Amino acid sequence: MKHCGNFYFKRFMKNILAVTLTVLSFGVFAQTGKIRGTVIEDATGLPLIGCSVIIEGTTTGGITDFDGNYTISVAPGTYTVVSSYVSFATQKVSDVVVKDGGVTIVPLRMKDQSITGETFELTAKQVRNNEAAISTIKRKSVNLIDGISAQTFAKTGDNSAAGALKRVTGVSIQGGKNVYVRGLGDRYTKTILNGITIPGLDPDRNSVQVDIFPTSVVDNIVVYKTFSPDLPGDFTGGMVDIVTKDFPESKFFSISTSFSYNPNMHFKSDFLSYNGYTSDLWADGAGWRVNPINPKSEIPRPLISQQNDISVQKATRAFDRDMSAIEANSLLNQRYNITYGNQFDGEKNTIGFVASLGYSMQYTFYDDFEFNTFQNSDTTSKFNLELVEQNNGSVGKQEVLWNGLLSTSLKREKSKYSLTLFHTQNGIKTATRLLQENTDFSDNNVTLDKTNLYYNQRSISNILLSSKHQFNKKLELKTAISPSLALNKEPDLRQTIYVISDAGEYTLAYGEGALVNRAYRNLEEINLNAKADLKWDFNQWSEMKSTLKTGVNYVFKERSFDVVEYNFRNIGQPEYSGNPDQLFTSEYLFSAANSPVTGEGIYAIGQVDSSNIYVAGQTVLAGYIMNELPIDSSFKVIYGARVEKAEMKYTGQRQTVIDPNEDVYKDRVVLDELDFLPAVSMVYAVAKDINIRGNFSRTLARPSFKEKSGAQIYDAVTQITFIGNLDLVQTHINNYDLRFEKYMGSTDIVSVSGFYKTFTNPIEVVSYNATSADNITPRNVDKATVLGVEFEVKKNLEFISEKLKNISIGSNVTFAKSEVEMSDIEFQSRTLEARDGQTVEKTRDFQGQAPFLINSFLGYTNRDKGIDATLSYNVQGKSLAIVGIGRIPDVYDKAFHDLTIKLSKSLGGEIKRHKISFNVRNVLNQKRQRIYSSFNANDEIFSSYSEGRFFGVGYSYTFK
Repeated sequence: MKHCGNFYFKRFMKNILAVTLTVLSFGVFAQTGKIRGTVIEDATGLPLIGCSVIIEGTTTGGITDFDGNYTISVAPGTYTVVSSYVSFATQKVSDVVVKDGGVTIVPLRMKDQSITGETFELTAKQVRNNEAAISTIKRKSVNLIDGISAQTFAKTGDNSAAGALKRVTGVSIQGGKNVYVRGLGDRYTKTILNGITIPGLDPDRNSVQVDIFPTSVVDNIVVYKTFSPDLPGDFTGGMVDIVTKDFPESKFFSISTSFSYNPNMHFKSDFLSYNGYTSDLWADGAGWRVNPINPKSEIPRPLISQQNDISVQKATRAFDRDMSAIEANSLLNQRYNITYGNQFDGEKNTIGFVASLGYSMQYTFYDDFEFNTFQNSDTTSKFNLELVEQNNGSVGKQEVLWNGLLSTSLKREKSKYSLTLFHTQNGIKTATRLLQENTDFSDNNVTLDKTNLYYNQRSISNILLSSKHQFNKKLELKTAISPSLALNKEPDLRQTIYVISDAGEYTLAYGEGALVNRAYRNLEEINLNAKADLKWDFNQWSEMKSTLKTGVNYVFKERSFDVVEYNFRNIGQPEYSGNPDQLFTSEYLFSAANSPVTGEGIYAIGQVDSSNIYVAGQTVLAGYIMNELPIDSSFKVIYGARVEKAEMKYTGQRQTVIDPNEDVYKDRVVLDELDFLPAVSMVYAVAKDINIRGNFSRTLARPSFKEKSGAQIYDAVTQITFIGNLDLVQTHINNYDLRFEKYMGSTDIVSVSGFYKTFTNPIEVVSYNATSADNITPRNVDKATVLGVEFEVKKNLEFISEKLKNISIGSNVTFAKSEVEMSDIEFQSRTLEARDGQTVEKTRDFQGQAPFLINSFLGYTNRDKGIDATLSYNVQGKSLAIVGIGRIPDVYDKAFHDLTIKLSKSLGGEIKRHKISFNVRNVLNQKRQRIYSSFNANDEIFSSYSEGRFFGVGYSYTFK
């Protein structure tokens, strides 16, 4: 079946290539140039359908389609473009230069005739700045939104969506790839692609890893901060919609590359790694690390019979013998991308396509990696925390990420069809060497030497087929269907732990913490998302345009997860050198040649753990209706509701089976909810460029498959075990938002926003119990609230002096106060362990909510000289990461102050095909730290590592 799929895929790709080459061949003989652009209504920001655009003094021209786009084919020369439409001022754009075979972009904004008079005149130079599009969308949107445009990407030199999103109000990027909005954690942030939900590389996250999208294929990124019924109901903090290009305005072919150097990580001869395979360079190393024995077979016990011994020997010797981390050389971080796009105009059809291929490799090395376990003392008069165990050592990580995107679109007179194929694949090879020292405060005062070798391969394959039909100027239908496949393979996780005696000898004393272990985990998730949206524009009682929208949405997900784990034991007590590879040499492996009485050596034991295997499915069927209703010229109301029916089924079992009828699940429904999600918004235009917005909505957050399961997922690096909870219920949230915004010119803005959220049954990750500091689990708490305010200002400094016209400043700041009402059990456990003089409140901070978030920048742009420079600062305040219990204190993510400098220079005359960029990240050389925090106690390190400074250089070339 696999070979058959490959055959049809190759055949499909050959057909696509043939069509592409055929279309390209027509372009070779072009003797004319083109003028293209989009016409939008200045008052609404919406495309203007049926607007006439012609060359002055001729009848040559065109009519805008349902996207507001037009194309005019003319001989090379200099022209004046005239656009006209009933009740709008005629607009003239002069000095439009058209070159042979070239495309000149002339965007047009039609203004109300009563405001501007008969004719509105500009030059081509004045209209080339179309960055105001996002500003118009923000100003006229029914939602409270923020965003960033492709023009900003080009100006700032951001090469991925992750870098671009740092500039958006209230948005932070965690780990260089994951989006948080308004300081809320991943659970309350959702990422979609072209309006459709897709899985991420980390299937346990709600948001998609955004660094997989190169900015060369992105048209714009919109961040929704308020819910409306036409959006998925399972976001609360924000939803990020990444919109890719479908009809490039002109042909482009670009190549880019970038490199970054970190003195702490690169060109290090002691970089920690382990022997791998050539396929690791293409993020495809999982196939070489497969389980060598049948995972369903049970390995017999040795020393019972000769047949058993033979079977044990065969199974044990089948495993790969590399168990040790080695020192290797680390190279520079590197990224490459190639993108091509164009559109072709036919008599009745327009074809557009974009193709992109990207590859990156990065080396991460922490030679000061540290994580520890602390607890409160059993004496309440003692405030400082007691060290239970400390871990110090090195972590080396080599990560490969590649992605490919192919988007083709066909536009007819009243319809548009788009097909997007997207695949991304990520391979991470990690080697860890740590020394663990337990203290007298622990139950087991020993020293452990720990080596971990880990490979993780993840991929997403997604197809999006969408259409848009404009039946007339008032009725529009959009449809989309998107299947996807997400794979997460974790083959041959290898862990070796020696006990080091007081005399410095290495032993495999299993009762004291020694371990030789190998595990194979595999996750597969299938997604299907389908939706249809119908929009009808009509005139209300005052002949003002009102919009009615309705639609349906269907989401199906199915995940299978399995794990098989093997432990290795030894017969006899040979001497060990401390080298993990020694254990799998012939001398130390169990041999069936010895008699059943005297046999010695390392042997494997293990079988499938049924509690860690599950199959889960989720179905969400939704429908909505909403109306955008203007009351008068300055006030409009948007109201409606969404209904979502969600069902989750589970096949698996609890970790402890007491009653098989209750604790063993066979396609059992574990979540069955029907939710009514109303929303109402009001937008009052105090003046032309001043809005006041108010919004109320009800949203929800569902537990993930991993959370609502019986599985235990072990992290070999931190030795933390995540324990699923089948008793979780979904969270309901009421959202209240108020915003004042003033727009100044095309892109400048000042805004103040307030928001308040109430959570019922929020899910938090907490310590499993008071005696298991290294076990965590998700649990519901009764209630939580978040109260916050946002400030944003972005202003060009030309108002101070003409000499400062190229300088802009901007800052957005979010402050939030969160509060959780603790359960009786948590409150009692905190009260029992309270320190002397400590008053335990019934409330505490909400997990994942940062108290403040700051994004600021100082920018310089000189278009004529092709120079762009930015100094940016981002910080997210200290936030609760793991909720403690009993003597185990709370763990917080410490604030990370990220200061970045970027400089880019475009070269190559008027066209400026070349661009060189430089950047320095983490200028302040901040550490990434999680800390224990307790009453009147010194903060202690939970985990810590130095990220170091990154010095980057990039180059891009665009063929035009």
